[in-house]
Amino acid sequence: MLPVLLIGDFALDLIYSDTIFQPLAGGSVFNVASLLRKHNIDVCFISRVGTDLPGKILLKQVIKLGIPENTVLQDDNFQTSAAFCEYDSEGKAHYSFYKDKKDFILPDEKLWNRKFSLFHMGSSFAFSQTSFAAVMKVCDAMIKHKVPITYDINLRKIPTDAEKERIFKLMNKAQIIKGSDEDFNFLYGTSEKKIIMNKIVSGNNKIGIITFGKSGAFLFSKSDSYFAEPNKIIKNAKSIGAGDSFMAGIIIFYQKNFSFDNLEKLGQFANNIAVDFLLANGCVQ
Repeated sequence: MLPVLLIGDFALDLIYSDTIFQPLAGGSVFNVASLLRKHNIDVCFISRVGTDLPGKILLKQVIKLGIPENTVLQDDNFQTSAAFCEYDSEGKAHYSFYKDKKDFILPDEKLWNRKFSLFHMGSSFAFSQTSFAAVMKVCDAMIKHKVPITYDINLRKIPTDAEKERIFKLMNKAQIIKGSDEDFNFLYGTSEKKIIMNKIVSGNNKIGIITFGKSGAFLFSKSDSYFAEPNKIIKNAKSIGAGDSFMAGIIIFYQKNFSFDNLEKLGQFANNIAVDFLLANGCVQ
């Protein structure tokens, strides 16, 4: 089976709780790659780290997961991304990000400009001015090779007009577009499902996914729709990685079926992967 290609930020997450910081390898796209590896799916993860201590810690995690490290660029003049995080009383994560503004340069073309089963991109790395050109170059290569593209918008705040323009260009490249109701509200000024559906699928063969946190996810195409409700109620659920695990479920389903056509089965499968992730991270039913 061909591997999945992913491109995104690689960050050291520092989770603050009871006066203690817990360091974890993070970044939305890396979280997806990590979960794919735990389901024995081969991946090629394009990112970058510095040669600083956080970068060395992250590279150890790549090796541990069996992800090829030659596509994770090491740069002496780059400071590895970091994210400080604290949960509120409802289990929602609040972040402070620290990122280097140096332009991203793709690794050797032989490492990524080839056939993959699927290409996944997302988060601020995809639309950032420093990395957008590289992401678009990979998108065009994947389209040339007829590789399906998935895009997780994953915003943290209202994007600028320039960022919106880049986001819409990325959406035009993708076959599957996922975002939370908050993400789409940032983009379109509304969380109304019908408006979002018309924006995404009008005149295009695309699938949209709107996630509603613990309430489930709405999947839709031009001809079909399905609301996937969680099959279990999870208490004390932490939000870090929950949406990424759902996205990983979408990709795992495709790896098993080579199709996105059945939205009901797709949504149910992704929900099950997300629930299993939450339970494995110390939450209770």
